[in-house]
Amino acid sequence: FGEELTLTRLVAMAGGFFETAKNPVYLVRKSAGDGTLIELEIDVRDIRTGKADDVILQKGDTVFVPRGCSDGKLLLPSINLPPPKR
Repeated sequence: FGEELTLTRLVAMAGGFFETAKNPVYLVRKSAGDGTLIELEIDVRDIRTGKADDVILQKGDTVFVPRGCSDGKLLLPSINLPPPKR
């Protein structure tokens, strides 16, 4: 796997979105400056339609894909995979 790992590639590797997946998804990343955690809200529909660039993941990133439940609660399963070594 020699290419950069993007958000949409990660989701595809994990099996794609469930029918109950909600948009947007969230990316938690450490700030390059002081290491504080920042949360990015990403609209995957904008990536798919070309309105936004795909996000290149960095080592330590955590991606949250909200998923609706029949009881109305929100589940936030996370995927924390480092990008491939070059």
